Amino acid sequence: MKALPSQPKTAPHQPRHLHLRGRYEQTATLVDMDVVRIDHYKWWAIGLAIALANSDPDIAGTETLDSAAAIDQLLRAHGATEVQVSEDDLPHLRRIRPYLLRAVRDPAPDRAAPLLNHVAAEAGATPRLTNHDDLPWHIDFHTPASTAWRHIAAEAAAALMGFLIARGPDRIRLCSARDCHRFYADTTKNNSMRYCPDRGCANRERVRRHRVRNG
Repeated sequence: MKALPSQPKTAPHQPRHLHLRGRYEQTATLVDMDVVRIDHYKWWAIGLAIALANSDPDIAGTETLDSAAAIDQLLRAHGATEVQVSEDDLPHLRRIRPYLLRAVRDPAPDRAAPLLNHVAAEAGATPRLTNHDDLPWHIDFHTPASTAWRHIAAEAAAALMGFLIARGPDRIRLCSARDCHRFYADTTKNNSMRYCPDRGCANRERVRRHRVRNG
């Protein structure tokens, strides 16, 4: 999904969907006939999936997914705009979040598969070939009429599944910073990430090492 598709203005009665056009234009790789390479297309959602797992109180230390505004902030941090979320989405996202966290903590496919399959089933994930919102052809995994939490859960589960198959479980790691307990997905070509990308952990560790070296 590079946008959970929004409907054209001529059909206002139809459901609205997540827009992720900005991040899509920055990260997607196109091939012949304006078709999005599935692996590149999905990687926007791997960050969202792991961020959702990292929001668990076991990782964050407190409940950060505590309002519709918190869901909106999480989505916008990963390029999503114009999504209609509500307080009703909260209990459902909290319910599927432990499955994502367990899959991230132990991403070996034989153990992650039943967890991610469960999330996908809960979300009613249904692969669809689409070119909504003037985007190139790609695969979405949510159903257009579903609620926001189902959109998020379907795309998060599909992204983790695809990432594990395409890149391998060793690319999902715990941040190496001493004061961080968050997970991240290494999407670099040379498998070089050692820190989560969202909290400045790499910079803090460089400063710490510099201070140690210089007394």
